[in-house]
Amino acid sequence: MPLVTLNALAKTIQRKLNVDEKEARRYAEIVMDMFGYDDCIIDNMLDHSDRRLFYRLESEGILITRRDEALLCDGTNWRIRYWEFE
Repeated sequence: MPLVTLNALAKTIQRKLNVDEKEARRYAEIVMDMFGYDDCIIDNMLDHSDRRLFYRLESEGILITRRDEALLCDGTNWRIRYWEFE
């Protein structure tokens, strides 16, 4: 995966979401703070407003999601959703 920088992400968000530079930078900071140095993050760590932003970025092709399922001891499935850069 290529290196994602704050400035590159902010420019992409500004172009894709058609928002001003300041708002794009704020969105990019939120996303970069969540990812840190990881390639993906688990959906459970997002609050409602962050998740809304992530869905918006997914619809514009900036982020993607993937799911895994784990079988628990009691026989139920535990679904895990991950977010990644496209």
